[in-house]
Amino acid sequence: MQPDWGTGGRHEVKVGKKVKFTTKGGFGSRDGEGVVELMKSTTRGRFFGVREDGKKTLTYVRERQLKEI
Repeated sequence: MQPDWGTGGRHEVKVGKKVKFTTKGGFGSRDGEGVVELMKSTTRGRFFGVREDGKKTLTYVRERQLKEI
């Protein structure tokens, strides 16, 4: 029987949930909110595509930068 390791301290964000985020990058940092539409797992961690109101493209945010509303 496998031990239950849980989520390793991560909070589970699901597609369709409304979230707030803070992102930092080459253009400085900014806050926003929107709905999670996509989840990608990479070797660098889990990323979520967030659709902000009034924007066509998704904003990709690391899991630790998200907070459910």
